[in-house]
Amino acid sequence: MRLLDADFPDYRQVVPKENLLTATVGRDAFADVLRRVAVMAPDKVAQREALLLGKQLEVSSTSPDQGEARDLLERSTKAPR
Repeated sequence: MRLLDADFPDYRQVVPKENLLTATVGRDAFADVLRRVAVMAPDKVAQREALLLGKQLEVSSTSPDQGEARDLLERSTKAPR
């Protein structure tokens, strides 16, 4: 991963304020998964996605030139606040 210096849209306009479910994953484990899937999509046009699947978080990365990578991370669920 690398830090980008750019103007980004305000995430609060696209992320819902209320969620029915929250997922908690370890920071180090999540960073490791992101590094592993980022290998397949190092360019700017790469797509990265996180999807909740039961008790797992699937993280994927797709690039038209490099292909696709997927990895799973165990998660714990919490009741909404």
